[in-house]
Amino acid sequence: MTAESPLLTSIGRNIGTGYRLSAVWDPKQEDCFVVGSLSNPRRVEVFHESGRPLHCFKDDENLKTVQFVTAFHPTRNALLGGNSSGRLHVYTN
Repeated sequence: MTAESPLLTSIGRNIGTGYRLSAVWDPKQEDCFVVGSLSNPRRVEVFHESGRPLHCFKDDENLKTVQFVTAFHPTRNALLGGNSSGRLHVYTN
């Protein structure tokens, strides 16, 4: 990337004041990334690089906190989300 790299898209996010959520690219699909969300019900969202939502991971019974840390498994179809207390949620097929 250079300073002249074009912006593909901009995605509006409800991140609140003082919260730090970061997007993580999927190593298996270089055009997809994941990010946690402050929206209710709590969720982890996967987006295409164009900004189009691809999938939303929700679990109303177990996922009650914001997932500040997210990561894809490098070779398996698995996604991890973690909150600020250290609780982890693993999604897989």
